[in-house]
Amino acid sequence: MTTRWLSDLRSRLPEGLLSYFESAPLAALFLGISSGFTFAMIGATLTTRLAQHGITKSAVTAFALTFLAYNFKFLWAPIVDNVRLPVIGRFGQRRSWLWLVGVLVMAAVAFLGIADPDGSLYVVAVAAVTLGVAGATFDIIIDAYRIELLEPTATDTPVARFLERRGPGLHHLCFGSPDIREHLRDLKDKGVELIDEVPRPGAHGEVAFLQPAAALGVLVELIQPTDVKAGV
Repeated sequence: MTTRWLSDLRSRLPEGLLSYFESAPLAALFLGISSGFTFAMIGATLTTRLAQHGITKSAVTAFALTFLAYNFKFLWAPIVDNVRLPVIGRFGQRRSWLWLVGVLVMAAVAFLGIADPDGSLYVVAVAAVTLGVAGATFDIIIDAYRIELLEPTATDTPVARFLERRGPGLHHLCFGSPDIREHLRDLKDKGVELIDEVPRPGAHGEVAFLQPAAALGVLVELIQPTDVKAGV
């Protein structure tokens, strides 16, 4: 039923949007939403909930551990990469860990929702830390897909057209920038050809592209991540 609905939807879309409604891009979209959900929960929703009870996270040292989990996730990343889970491990290393951590995230959210700040702030802190660890582990799994080889699933996708035109190899390079607008002005003053003279919104911050001719035929992207303020 779902497959038929998706096929009907794709039949009504412009040709340029078809590739974004294939199963792989949609799976990547929802996987990314799931990964960011936990960080938003402990970074915004939890803060609002505690404020309603007249509590600040800074008043309880244990709440600092919720974000420290993201900083120290490298400590248990080898476990996710190398330990095969019993029973569900036969479905694949990444897939089995995704299922397990997904269930842990749901349980941690329920735990956090049930915990009462007025009754026991310590229990709320434990629930928040549990959610932070589960969310950080989710990031470990998803980070494994950051660097990947793209294989076209149809001949009319952007990736397929790129490979047909250029052949296999490097698609583009991306460089982080603390002040993307200043870098664009500097490049323009030096005569570098730009695709974007003004940065545009990207998946993880503001982005801009240089003309491939400016870098020996390689497409170059500049990105100023969302959590980086200009000039800092």
